[in-house]
Amino acid sequence: YCNRMGKALAKEGLHLVAIAAFEEAIAEDPLNPFYYLSLIELCAAEGLDEKAREFYAKAQSLNVFS
Repeated sequence: YCNRMGKALAKEGLHLVAIAAFEEAIAEDPLNPFYYLSLIELCAAEGLDEKAREFYAKAQSLNVFS
C-alpha cells in the first residue's frame, strides 16, 4: 500500500509526502531496493542531498543493491 501511495504522490509532485510513504514502505519491507531508489530520487529532487546519502548508505549497509 505505501509503495503505491508513494508512487502516486510522487507522480503528483508531492515529493515530501511521497518520501514519508516510502519510509513507511521500508519499515514494512526493509530489503526492497526499489523503495530505497525511490527515496533517494525523491530526496535528490527536493534538494535533500544529505538525506539521500543517508538512505543510500543505509541501503548499502543492508546489501539491498546486491
